[in-house]
Amino acid sequence: MKCIQGIRRRASRSKQLSSCDYDESFTRGKDCKKARALKYALDIRKFEIDLYWKRATYYWAFMVTTFVGFSTLSAKDNQAGSQDVLVALSGLGVILSWGWFLANKGSKQWQENWENHVDMLEDDVIGPLYKTVMKRPPARTVAECLSLFFLGPGEFSVSKINQLISFSVFIFWVFLLVKSCGLLSYYADHLIIIWPHVLVVAGFCVLLFVSCKTHVGSHVHMVFRRKTRILVKSADEE
Repeated sequence: MKCIQGIRRRASRSKQLSSCDYDESFTRGKDCKKARALKYALDIRKFEIDLYWKRATYYWAFMVTTFVGFSTLSAKDNQAGSQDVLVALSGLGVILSWGWFLANKGSKQWQENWENHVDMLEDDVIGPLYKTVMKRPPARTVAECLSLFFLGPGEFSVSKINQLISFSVFIFWVFLLVKSCGLLSYYADHLIIIWPHVLVVAGFCVLLFVSCKTHVGSHVHMVFRRKTRILVKSADEE
């Protein structure tokens, strides 16, 4: 069988690096590459954050369109085939919201990757600027506490909040799918579902406040390097 023309790259199992291996990767050779590597890491980090919000807008646009179609159709009188369309739309909403949740996790992974590179590289180039956090002193009076709560900054991770909201939207669409399939009776709709729904909404609000704070402690991470080689066609295969 003929080998596909051109060059192919093949990535093998990743190799875990020590901190010494990581440093040697950017100091090996005649000149130190840390300054250039830091510049690239900062630029790619900004690029990943920009992509993060573009993806969020992309999923929001599709889900809003789907929900408008679902709500418009459900507000009309029962028509032939309308339930099938509602099931299809709610199923699409489940898929989109789950994809949004996973896309947020993937974006977070790469954002953290480049942030960790900045953490590792900046000390020898510009000092620990990115790792040094400056914030307001703690509030001392009740008035200062209220002012800080309503008007001051907070140690919350925007990406964590976005991930939790995307998961709550997924649960919402799952509920609409179950309802569209006719698996909930009138009694369940009005008595059994309402209070658990209220509790779930309140629980998510509390969870957003409690668990989505920015991590300010030590960052410990493992470093891996993928091995990549070029697959060249042998002389016997030519």
